[in-house]
Amino acid sequence: MKKLEAMQTLTFSAVAALALAACGRAPDSVCPDGSEPVQCFADPCSVTPACAEAVTCVANYCGGCNAEFYDASGRRVCLDSSGDCRSDADCTVSGCSGQVCAAEPVVTTCEFRPEYACYADPEVTRCGCDAGRCDWARTDALAQCLASGGPAQ
Repeated sequence: MKKLEAMQTLTFSAVAALALAACGRAPDSVCPDGSEPVQCFADPCSVTPACAEAVTCVANYCGGCNAEFYDASGRRVCLDSSGDCRSDADCTVSGCSGQVCAAEPVVTTCEFRPEYACYADPEVTRCGCDAGRCDWARTDALAQCLASGGPAQ
């Protein structure tokens, strides 16, 4: 039994590391879109039902309180139960400053950061469905815009 528990812990740790690497961030850092991670009242993994093929859950605080489920090989599963997308039409621009791309409206704090203007320019990026998840298109123009702190004026 202890060997099984150790394997589950190792699997969870490996999947969590893969998920963070896929997001391009370390825990408690700035999100890939330049926004700060949100603060949730509860761990999303403790309040979101998983599907049968999930072996672990990783909380993702970028763009909302998101529970991301993974199978034993580290592949993301349970997309329907986590409210993600099947097409671009399932995604919407949200957040008080229009800085969040999500499957449903997201409430955020209402501050404006200059880099949020990067998301308003369709020549820089677009909100859409990418591999079953609503996200901003990761373009070179978006990376440049975010790195420079917002669009050139």
